[in-house]
Amino acid sequence: MRKLDRVAVAVRVLCLVLVWKVGAPVQVFAQKEADSPGYRNLQVLPADTTSAQMSEAMLTNLLELGLPRRGNEGCLFCHAGSMDVPRSDGDYASDEKPQKGNARVMMAMVRDINEGHLSKLSDRSSPEVAVTCYSCHAGRINPMPLAARLERDYRSGGFEALEATFRAAHERYYEADAYDFRVSTLMAVAGRLVALGKLDDAARVHELNVEFYDDVRAAAGLIQLRMFQALGAEGIDAMVERYHALKDEHPPEVFRPQLIDPLAWQLFRSGQQDAGFRLFELNYAEHPDAFVANEDLAYGLKAIGEEARAIELAERWVAEHPDHEVGRRFLAEIKGGG
Repeated sequence: MRKLDRVAVAVRVLCLVLVWKVGAPVQVFAQKEADSPGYRNLQVLPADTTSAQMSEAMLTNLLELGLPRRGNEGCLFCHAGSMDVPRSDGDYASDEKPQKGNARVMMAMVRDINEGHLSKLSDRSSPEVAVTCYSCHAGRINPMPLAARLERDYRSGGFEALEATFRAAHERYYEADAYDFRVSTLMAVAGRLVALGKLDDAARVHELNVEFYDDVRAAAGLIQLRMFQALGAEGIDAMVERYHALKDEHPPEVFRPQLIDPLAWQLFRSGQQDAGFRLFELNYAEHPDAFVANEDLAYGLKAIGEEARAIELAERWVAEHPDHEVGRRFLAEIKGGG
């Protein structure tokens, strides 16, 4: 594990320990200590908050937002001051920085969720789970999810900005629980680019996914997009040809029945019934022993009025798989006109 990863994991563990110990960092403190420094301009924390309680609350906020502790650098994210001024001389009561006002809103929100909403739930687990800054921020200042951040950067700087953001986030935060680095994240981003009509850039996002993740879903996303590009350029025949050509470029395990299935239904339900049915037939030809391929083709046959062939296909499946409960229900549905 890289040094940075070990640090990130350690911070996460420490955050969780603090959360377990004190619950939400802005809750009304149940225990009061002897010293009462008389903090000025407290609007969320209780007026009689002690030095120890203030230190614990602020330290928790630093950790949960991933702000540095050295000197007063992290404190200066919200508080007015300078690294050239000793911490003891800082004007922490000042509302000069808008970040401080934002922090108050967030702290009050956390308090209200824990005391006004979660407290009303019955049969809560023990110890009771509390919302904290970490619940959304997970060790980073901006709680924006990775997919949203990538789309934002794409809109401002194109694929190059998106790629740079992803690589930097992966290098810094992978295994730190700060972002969702599952293969589905980049797939979702690529889908948004397809919706924007940016097919070439969507393909580049899929290629980035394939680079980082040895996962059949990453490769499948790229293959599906390439097939749709062929369909848009030259029609269903080109789409089928592109599928067969792609089989020479990718591992065989990527070409599962679930690869063609969503493409076929997308076409079939969007007014391109002939093209969708062609993919049903292709999937069945490629995977005659897979239930999803049999099911899709039977539904397609029934939809185009070839009910006898649909029933024959379903009956053959059940005869070959008599213990397949889903297959028996499927046959009953086909026969019953459901």
